[in-house]
Amino acid sequence: MTQYTKLRQSGFTIVELLIVVVIIAILAAITIVAYNGIQNRAKASAAQSAANSAIKKAEAYNADDTTPTSGYPQSGAQMTGAASTTLYRLDGITFVATPGAAGTTPNSLRYTACGHNGTATAPATAAAMTTVVGSRIDYYDYGASTIRTLTAGNTTTGGTPNVACIVSN
Repeated sequence: MTQYTKLRQSGFTIVELLIVVVIIAILAAITIVAYNGIQNRAKASAAQSAANSAIKKAEAYNADDTTPTSGYPQSGAQMTGAASTTLYRLDGITFVATPGAAGTTPNSLRYTACGHNGTATAPATAAAMTTVVGSRIDYYDYGASTIRTLTAGNTTTGGTPNVACIVSN
């Protein structure tokens, strides 16, 4: 008489292993999406903070009686290149033509001077602007994928003399 011994096999079936792999993949996908959202909110917050800082420095420039010209800065370089002893010196900010473009950071802003040339017509170029009466700072909102604007002073067109806003990084 022959005796059969039953071997006990232990382990997981291929179906069980596939189910575990699918569950892990779903959890990883959810984590990656959530992480990207958190990163975008953090970058948007950093960009808005940098823009707020730049607007405050433009206001400080306007309020400073020792500036060579009255009014707001003609360009962002007047704040980033200012002496370290001034209240309006702006550190850690880069002024660019397009905030949010490839290679830019949340600290990359666009500076726009708003002013007039003392006549009834608005100036066409930054060189033609004799008095700067306002500043506009544009930053990229990474969460909404759009450019947002903060302003200081007079940035509206109209009135006498006419005010024009001209990008002057």
